[in-house]
Amino acid sequence: MSERYFKKHGPRTDLGESFYPLRLTTHEPALLNSMTALTAAFVAGSVMREVAKRGGSKIGSAPFQEMLNHVGQALPEDVRNHCKAEVEGVLEWLEYPPEGEEIEIPELRVMREADVEAKLTLAQQAIESEQDLELQYYDTETERWPQRRVTPVAVDADEARLKVDNGTMEFWIDAEDIRWVMPVRRFARPATKPPADVLEFPFGTSANDD
Repeated sequence: MSERYFKKHGPRTDLGESFYPLRLTTHEPALLNSMTALTAAFVAGSVMREVAKRGGSKIGSAPFQEMLNHVGQALPEDVRNHCKAEVEGVLEWLEYPPEGEEIEIPELRVMREADVEAKLTLAQQAIESEQDLELQYYDTETERWPQRRVTPVAVDADEARLKVDNGTMEFWIDAEDIRWVMPVRRFARPATKPPADVLEFPFGTSANDD
């Protein structure tokens, strides 16, 4: 199948570099207990097998084929045939992508046209007054709208973004991706115990020595 697709694709330049997950020997068992999961695994594995054959993945085609052998045993023949047709459709789309326009989310467009400067000013004021922020923003990776209570750390007016701390990590949020934001009273931080005093003794002595 790969001979029909990706003819103009050469191998990746980093193909010879090691891939850390392949060096691991321990793993947790995975259970695919629905037809949807099995179908998705079969289609995804088939596509990636063809990609790997053309040098597009460090994993290589053999592991994908091994996965397909296991998953394929759990699928009826008619389902496998439908999956193979879907794989052809995906590969055809990757090889000859149709021209299309960027899909626009109206709500996201309105939000991004809102006053970015006002959001940055509010964040800067929260930093100066030692307040937290309650906000909701558009996460471009998950395509969701998480609501978070965070501590503002810095404002980058040139890039129109703000750095926040969610208690676990610090990260940047573009101001135009914020749906709404409001200052709130800062969380009470747990008191940090001072380090215990360390007693020093000359080498070869202890606290019980006279």
